[in-house]
Amino acid sequence: MECCMSEEAKEQKRINQEIERQLRKDKRDARRELKLLLLGTGESGKSTFIKQMRIIHGSGYSDDDKRGFIKLVYQNIFMAMQSMIRAMDLLSIQYGNPSNVEKAELISSIDFESVTTFESPYVEAIKALWADSGIQECYDRRREYQLTDSAKYYLSDLARIEKADYLPTEQDILRARQPTTGILEYPFDLDGIIFRMVDVGGQRSERRKWIHCFENVTSIIFLVALSEYDQILFESENENRMEESKALFKTIITYPWFQHSSVILFLNKKDLLEEKIMYSHLVDYFPEYDGPKCDPIPAREFILQKYLKENPDPDSSTARLSLPTTGPQRDANAAREFILRMFVDLNPDAEKIIYSHFTCATDAPKFLDSGTNVTAVIGRDATLTCSVKNLQNYKVAWLRVDTQTILTIGPHVITKNHRVGVSRGDQAWSLTLRDIRMSDGGRYMCQINTEPMITQTHHLHVSVPPDIVNSSSSGEVIIREGENVSLHCSASGTPPPTITWRREDSALMKIGKQTGMHKKLTSDCFNIYMNEYLFEFNGQPVVVSIVPVN
Repeated sequence: MECCMSEEAKEQKRINQEIERQLRKDKRDARRELKLLLLGTGESGKSTFIKQMRIIHGSGYSDDDKRGFIKLVYQNIFMAMQSMIRAMDLLSIQYGNPSNVEKAELISSIDFESVTTFESPYVEAIKALWADSGIQECYDRRREYQLTDSAKYYLSDLARIEKADYLPTEQDILRARQPTTGILEYPFDLDGIIFRMVDVGGQRSERRKWIHCFENVTSIIFLVALSEYDQILFESENENRMEESKALFKTIITYPWFQHSSVILFLNKKDLLEEKIMYSHLVDYFPEYDGPKCDPIPAREFILQKYLKENPDPDSSTARLSLPTTGPQRDANAAREFILRMFVDLNPDAEKIIYSHFTCATDAPKFLDSGTNVTAVIGRDATLTCSVKNLQNYKVAWLRVDTQTILTIGPHVITKNHRVGVSRGDQAWSLTLRDIRMSDGGRYMCQINTEPMITQTHHLHVSVPPDIVNSSSSGEVIIREGENVSLHCSASGTPPPTITWRREDSALMKIGKQTGMHKKLTSDCFNIYMNEYLFEFNGQPVVVSIVPVN
């Protein structure tokens, strides 16, 4: 039949088949692609969240990518210092060192958006200003004006950033502030599913562009900055940032476009809340809050409940909290609980479940304690443990420092040494060495593959139980009363043991000139020479005891 078709008809059929094939492929791809719309007010942490996803689930940042952030880091430093300089006048704060007024004028004269280098005169001026007591007071009052969250992070590390070979770390990139304008998409593959994350500007002027992103949204991720409860809007100094965030959230979840979209509420910047709640009380901005003044967890719970208010299903919030009961952490708990409740209270749809999580988009892995010194007896097992917080998708490796040998990576043993094992607890990674040998002693390193890598050194000391070397020690010696005698005792052990001499009745024998005895140490062998005073001990034989050195 096809042989009777004209060439034109054959070509048309081929094109139709190609179109149908492409449509089927697009349909298959659409099934494995999820569109996530990232929303929130300005500076809630949306772009930082995208960066974190790229580091954890994507390709991360190459050295070339990192070099592209150098200029932005410099600009963030100038922007932060200029914000504090302006606030010095606004808050009527005097400089601790009057000579810093001139340095402030120098920094203020620069258009921070045009900064591309970090030259010495400006670096020294910024260092002097950051050390000024007036600027520090101004920083402590940062809730009264606009200041980026990363100000202290950068200004406290100028010695590293000013170096000629400076290359931003992943933390530098995460903390770099650049307002999002327009619409940015970032796809990443997770277990064969393509997540297409769409980031849109959070300032009011950018929100009118969101409408183009509303089609075919699988989930909305709405970010709230927990730390903004006492801050004012960038666009309007008479409005509270959190009130603006609540209003936007309520508008978003009632849009008809999102009727079938799930909602994920990320209450972000929990680290800043825990720091701020100690001196800025939530009740001063939300009078209905009745929790402890310096407790972040009840405060953030309260705010979340405010967002989900009209939902009658108490199980609709999936936030799960571990509440400490004492210390500074407990003192910040109430604020967090309050914020959680405040956002929960905004949900008008009993059928819509809002999944809530407390986050910190700049969280990086860190060790919870210092390295250890472990002493193990030869022939037994030894365990070295490092505790890591916020490991996420990074890997923990154990290395032998002395030989630069990689022993384990993650849950896998890399070395061929069958005596090496690795195990993981809740936040602990433990290296086990079985049947310890003397050669196992030395330094071991726990390493996390961040950029740059962070490490922790542990020391293993192998001990050998003390023992008397019979072949080098005196046995039974018989002499006449009044004659001199020499008794020898040699002992082995690691660390070297201390040898003492006792009589059979367990009386410790003093050694020294006043007793007519003296001690001579040669290598690990102790010799006692006893003269005519031996009869004072009634001729009782001498026995040896060994005391290990701690």
